[in-house]
Amino acid sequence: MQGAERARPPQSERRVSETDPEARIMKQSDGGYAPSHNLQLSTDAAQGVIVGVRVTPCEDDQGELAPSLEEVKRRNGKYPQQVVADGAYSTREDIVKAAKSGWISSGRRGRAEHPKG
Repeated sequence: MQGAERARPPQSERRVSETDPEARIMKQSDGGYAPSHNLQLSTDAAQGVIVGVRVTPCEDDQGELAPSLEEVKRRNGKYPQQVVADGAYSTREDIVKAAKSGWISSGRRGRAEHPKG
């Protein structure tokens, strides 16, 4: 059958992964773009172990702080006593949620402490 075969766009015009439909086109460290996932790891620095893992389709880390903390609580039964994250990780909404949830800002950018007890 002629014409039954779907024409494939040139490599440079493809916008989705043909092998992983959940991957999103993201900028890479070499400046190029490729189908990717954004992996969020939460670790216990004192013990040197991973305590939370999330895979997101988001290109950057903005807005990932609160969901990552919820994942740590879901996996471990409690929130961490201390959080260190770079400034690009949290959004205003994350900070407001943290304040309403009992997290207390230590006054240092990207760092919050949870009250003990």
